[in-house]
Parts: sequence; structure tokens; C-alpha cells
Amino acid sequence: MRATRGLPVLAAGALITLGLPLIAGKYYTELLSQALIFGIFAMSLDLMWGYAGVLNFGHAAYFGLGGYLVALLAREVRGFDPSYLGYALSVLAPAGLAGALGYFLFYSHVTGVYFTIITLVVTMIFQLIVSDWYWLGGMNGLLGVPGFVLRVWPGLGWELDSEVEVYYLLLSVSVLCYLFCRHVVRSPFGLVMAAIKDNPERTEFFGYDTAYLTTIMSMISAGLAGLSGALYAHFSGFVSPPLFGLNFSTDVIVWVAVGGRGTLVGAFVGAVLVNLLKAIISDFLEVLWLLIVGAFFIVTVFFFPDGIVGTLRKLRWPAPRSLPRAASMREGGV
Repeated sequence: MRATRGLPVLAAGALITLGLPLIAGKYYTELLSQALIFGIFAMSLDLMWGYAGVLNFGHAAYFGLGGYLVALLAREVRGFDPSYLGYALSVLAPAGLAGALGYFLFYSHVTGVYFTIITLVVTMIFQLIVSDWYWLGGMNGLLGVPGFVLRVWPGLGWELDSEVEVYYLLLSVSVLCYLFCRHVVRSPFGLVMAAIKDNPERTEFFGYDTAYLTTIMSMISAGLAGLSGALYAHFSGFVSPPLFGLNFSTDVIVWVAVGGRGTLVGAFVGAVLVNLLKAIISDFLEVLWLLIVGAFFIVTVFFFPDGIVGTLRKLRWPAPRSLPRAASMREGGV
């Protein structure tokens, strides 16, 4: 029933999304393409924060690791084709890092402020490494990362030079990532993760290894974040130490909170909306734009704690009420 009621909204959103590059112009098309990459990154955090109940303040470490791996391979390895190995490594390496951290943290039952501190330290360590090592570009970062290449066979393919082509490629990848995440959260594994989020002790009592399952979800989240970092490296042609920074980790938390955590779509909405607001407002108010965006975030958190998408869902589909007849039957002992 809900799916049927939401079809007109979905169809309208799809038409608008597909038609935006035709009317937005080069600047805003590139801005939307970047927002799609950030949307994938935000969705990766939503898997952990919204569906597993674990907030990682160092989530940018996975994004930066994926971006730097692809950038190094594309620049330093002669004859390397970025359409092959790079993306696999950008997913597997962050997932492996998340698995190692999960083994030490989740199995040790490290939670709360201690988990926050450790994740912050991890991303700060990565930022210091890439800032100090000259072969990683140092503070200047790595320039000259090649753009997107679609290759169906060695020697057969084409480069995406147009911003419209890049937009549609990133839109396609975003949709695939969303469908994958949607499958994860609706699978039996995702249902168990929801139970762990609500009551980990009770879930463990029923025989589930909560530490193991949370580590798996962390690896999926990190792999998706690494993929978004790889896409960003090819899109911008440049990676730098701030990709590992605390500011970027905080930004993605804001995007998810504004859009609505635990919704997946909200992560995209928050990333696109906040980045568009930053670009538009900064064009007119070079000094005050940070204050305005910050005020927008505060208002959203205070008055719409479920985020934009979460609030709209509650307004459109209110929680079902029990039938009066059923209540009277229970009271009568029927």
C-alpha cells in the first residue's frame, strides 16, 4: 500500500533527477555530481549510525583511504587501468581496516566516548601520515588523477569528458549503491542488526554473535565509503590530507542528521541539500555562509530530530493505531 502511494513521488523525483543536467548548466551539474559522491559516502555512514546504532567520528578515514589508493595506482603504476584493480582495492582495503578495528573494538565491548576517541585517533593518524610523507604528496596532495574511463575490454573503451556523462555515470552508481544498501538492511542480516541496535544484550542472549555481526556491518560501511573516495579521486583529479580530517568526518554526520538517519534516502537528501546550500550561499555571502548553514543544521536537529526524510515519512504514513473492536475484544477476554 505504501509503495503504491509513493509511486507518483518516486516517478517525479526520477524525472527531475534525470533532467537536471539539461537545465542546470556546467557548474551546477558538476556540483550535483560531487553531491552524488558525497551521498554515497553519507549512506555508508547511515548503515552504521542509522541501522547499527554506532556513530563513527572517523568515518572519513575510509573515504580518504579509497581515494588515495586509486590516486596512487593511477599516477604511479605505469600502464595501470583505473577501471580495473583500483576500485576493488578502494573497497577491500577500507573494509579490511574496518574489520581489524571491529575485531579489537567490538569484541572488547568498547563503546561510548572511548569508541569515539579511538575512531578520531585513527583518522588523525592517517591525516598525519599523508601530510608528512612526500611520496603521498604531503600537504599539497596528489594531482593529476585521471578521469573516469569506461572500458569493456582491454584497449576498448572511452573516457568521459562531458560533465553530463559523468553525472549520469555517478547517478547510475548511486542508484546501484542504494539498491545494495536497501537489500542489506532488509535482509535477515539487516533485521538482526536492527535488533542489536535496539537491545544488544537480548539479541546476544538469543545466540547471535553481536560483535561479529557489527564488525561485518562496519566492513560493508567502510567498503562503500572507500568506493565513494575512489569516485571522488577520479571526479576531482585531486586528493589531499583534509579528506581524512575531522572536519570532513563531521560534515558527513551533519548530512545524515539533516536528511534523516536510518532512511538511506535521507543520507542522499542531506548531502545534496547541504552542499547545494553551501555553494549557493557562499556565492552571495562569502563570510556569513558558514553561520547560515550552521543555523540551518541547528534548526533541523531541534525541530525535526528525525531529519527531513524521517519527518516527511511520519507525516505521510503515521503509525497505525489498534482497532477499537480489537481492543474491546481483548478487554472482554475474547
